Amino acid sequence: MDIWHDVKPGWGPFAPLLTDRVGMYLSIIWAAGFVYAGYNLVKAITRLARARRGHEADMVEHAERALLPPVLGTIGLAAVPVIWALIAFA
Repeated sequence: MDIWHDVKPGWGPFAPLLTDRVGMYLSIIWAAGFVYAGYNLVKAITRLARARRGHEADMVEHAERALLPPVLGTIGLAAVPVIWALIAFA
């Protein structure tokens, strides 16, 4: 018995978006933005860890404030496909 008999890979709700050139470019831009946001998030977490390890109150406070934009950006970019799928199939 072959469990993979009728299984066909696909992009699910994103298939219509990925069939034309504009959709592909939007996907590439989204992926690049996600990588950039992740990179900034790692940098901000590293800065916060260094400040806490150095026991510098001012640096910890500044690093905590600087952590918020990368976190919100990463969450926002992660939510874009979910929001798009909800709008497209509502």
